[in-house]
Amino acid sequence: MLNLSFIPYLVPILRDRTLIRPSAVTAKLQDVDWKEWHKKGVRQVVFDKDNTLTIPHGAALHGSVVASVRQAEKVFGGDALYVYSNTVGARSGGSLLNDGECMNEWQCEETGQTFMVIMHSDLKPSGLLPTSLRGPTTIFVGDRILTDVLFGRRNECHTLFVKRIFVSDGRFMGVLRCIEKAMVRMLTGLDVR
Repeated sequence: MLNLSFIPYLVPILRDRTLIRPSAVTAKLQDVDWKEWHKKGVRQVVFDKDNTLTIPHGAALHGSVVASVRQAEKVFGGDALYVYSNTVGARSGGSLLNDGECMNEWQCEETGQTFMVIMHSDLKPSGLLPTSLRGPTTIFVGDRILTDVLFGRRNECHTLFVKRIFVSDGRFMGVLRCIEKAMVRMLTGLDVR
């Protein structure tokens, strides 16, 4: 699914380049030192799902991230791991009064790892996290600058950009990722290649 919901944010990004500057960049999720983030005051982790935890639209944690997710669970506790994804949790019709107030459990196949899925009607980067998850005690982890990092920054969270993706999203998405990375280099000076 092509997500161009970042387009309304292009002018704000030009005015405030920090909106697309991640707090940290890592080549792969397994390199993250969750204890260090805890020392910095982070108390909960919100993950994007596709290409961060799973292959796109997959139901099982990618084998390379299992140890990192378990470490995050040890550091923060199982009730502090969330998923905000445009493929699970997105709903249409706005049936709830407030986005983010309804959460469903998502249990990964094979590992049994459980996350709370934050239900929402707006695709990232639009929408808001529940009030309890907004701010510097949360880190938002994802693989896209113009959706995940921008969403996390808009919610005043720390942001962790994971460069490694599991599979190709196709030619168009590959081009879009290159454009995203070039834009970040040009506007912030940060090399996220």
